[in-house]
Amino acid sequence: MVPEQSIDRHSFFRKHWLGEYSFPRSFWLHTILLSWFTPILALSLLSLNPWHLPGRAASTAFVALFVIFYPLLWWGMFGASRAGKLYAEKGGRRIWVTAATIASTLLLMDSLYFFLGRSNIVMEHIRMAFTGKYGPAASISVTRDGTDLLLSGELREGSAQAFALAISKSPSVMGVILDSKGGLFREADLLAKSISQHGLDTYVEGECSSACTIAFLAGTRRCIAEGARLGFHAASYQRDLSRKTSQNAADYERNLYIQAGLSATFIDTIMKTPNLSVWYPSHRELREAGVTSPGCP
Repeated sequence: MVPEQSIDRHSFFRKHWLGEYSFPRSFWLHTILLSWFTPILALSLLSLNPWHLPGRAASTAFVALFVIFYPLLWWGMFGASRAGKLYAEKGGRRIWVTAATIASTLLLMDSLYFFLGRSNIVMEHIRMAFTGKYGPAASISVTRDGTDLLLSGELREGSAQAFALAISKSPSVMGVILDSKGGLFREADLLAKSISQHGLDTYVEGECSSACTIAFLAGTRRCIAEGARLGFHAASYQRDLSRKTSQNAADYERNLYIQAGLSATFIDTIMKTPNLSVWYPSHRELREAGVTSPGCP
C-alpha cells in the first residue's frame, strides 16, 4: 500500500496533464489558482521584495519562477482542456468547456502582454541574478570648461553616490546637464538633495524624463534648450510589476512638486498620468507652471 500511495501522490502533474481530474478542479484549482494566480502573485511580491531580501536572492528566485511560469500555465491549460473534453463526453454542458477555453486563452494572452510591457523589469532581475547588479549607474563627467557636470544614462543604484563623489572632486562646478529617461525614484531623490545642497543649476539639452525630473527641479536655476523636453508621470517603485503608484509615493512626489513651486494644475496632470505613459508639456506650459526659471534662453 505505501508504494502505491507514493506513486499516486507523485503522479499529480501527470494525472492533470492527462485530464484525469474533474473538469472544475482542473480549471479552477490547477489552472487558475496554481498555474496562473499563484505564480503572478509570487513574481509581483519578489519584484517588490517587501521582505527586504538580498537583491540577488530575490532576483534569482524571480528568474527561476519566471522560467517555469509559462510551461506551468500551458500544463494547466492543456490538462483542463483534456478534462473538459472528458466532462463533455460524459454529458457535461459544452458551454462551460468553451467558456473555460476562452478564459484560459485570454489569461495566456494577458500574461504575455503583461510581461512584454515590463520586459525592462524582467531584464533587470536577470542581470541581478547573474551579475549581482541591476545595471551600470549613469555616467558622470565634467565638461571641458569645468563648470558643469554631465549626467547621462539611467538613474540606478549608485548614481547619487557617484554624483556626490564627482562634486567633491570638482569644486568649480556650478551646474548639472541632465540627459536621462529616468530610473530609480530613490536615486533621483538623493541626487536632487545633493544638487540643492550645493546650489547647482540644472539644464537639459536633450531629454529628462520620469525620475530625472525630480533631479531637474532641485536646480537653483532650471533651463532647457530649444528642442529639449521634460517628461512627467506618476511615480512607482520601478521593479514593482504592478507599476501602480502607492499613496505614500504619490504624497511624497506631490510634496516635492509643491516645494519646487509648480502650479497645482500642472501637478494634478502629472499625478493623473499613469506610470507606463509619459506626458511631455510644451515649453510654454513649463514656463507658466514654474518648471523652468524665468529668463532662460
